[in-house]
Amino acid sequence: MTMTEEKTMDTNTLKTKIEELESKLKTAEKEKIKAEENLKIAKERKQEVIEKMKEYDVTPETISAKIDELKASIEKTINDITERLPEV
Repeated sequence: MTMTEEKTMDTNTLKTKIEELESKLKTAEKEKIKAEENLKIAKERKQEVIEKMKEYDVTPETISAKIDELKASIEKTINDITERLPEV
C-alpha cells in the first residue's frame, strides 16, 4: 500500500468517524429536547397536583400523615359499625 493510499484510507476513516459522531450528536440533541419538554410537562403537572392538594388542605409534606389519619378514621368507623351490628 502506498503512502497516498494510506492517507486516503486514514482520511476516509476520519471522515466516517466524524460523520458518526455528528449523527450521534444530533440524536443526543433531539433526546435532550425531548427530555426538557418532558421535564416541563412534569413540573406543570406537579404544580397542578399541588394546587389540587390545597383544596383538601394538604401539602406534599403533610399528605402522608393525612392519608394515615384518614385510614385510621375509616378503620375506626368500620369497627364502630361492626360492634353495633347484631350478631346473627
